[in-house]
Amino acid sequence: MAINLRIIYEERRSRAIIEKVNQCMTDNVGRLFAVIHILGKQYRVVAQDIILIERNWPPNVNDKLIFEKVLLVGGSSFTLIGKPVLPKNIVEVFGTIVHKDLTHTKIRYFNIPKERVHNLNFVREELTYIRINDIKVYPKLNVLENVEYLRK
Repeated sequence: MAINLRIIYEERRSRAIIEKVNQCMTDNVGRLFAVIHILGKQYRVVAQDIILIERNWPPNVNDKLIFEKVLLVGGSSFTLIGKPVLPKNIVEVFGTIVHKDLTHTKIRYFNIPKERVHNLNFVREELTYIRINDIKVYPKLNVLENVEYLRK
C-alpha cells in the first residue's frame, strides 16, 4: 500500500512540475539560449551569434544546418537539461555556414637539445564560421499519461 501511495505522489508531483514548465514556456520566454555539441566541443549560443569551428568541416558556405545535439536550452524563466541531449521534438537550433577561411600562419618548432634535431613547420588551419539563425522550443512537453506501474 505504501508503494502505491508513493508512486501516486511522485506522479502528481511530476505532473505539477511539467505543467509549471509548460506554463513558463508559453508565457514570455525572453531570449533563448542553448548549449550545442559540435565536433567534440560545446558552444553556448543565442540567436544571431556567430561561432567559430577550428577544424575542417564538410558543409559548404550557405548550407543550412539543424543542430540535433542540443544539451541544454533555456530562457528567462526556465531551463531544460538533457540526459545527455534533449529530444528532437522539444528543441531545434538552426544555423547557416557563413564563411570558410584559414587561420594566420602559426609556427610549430620542434627541437631536441644536444642531438641536432630541429623541425620548423608553418601551419594554417581551417576555420568555419556559423551563424545561429534561430532557436525554437516547442512549448508543450509531454504531460504524463495514466501509467500503470507493474511490479516485476
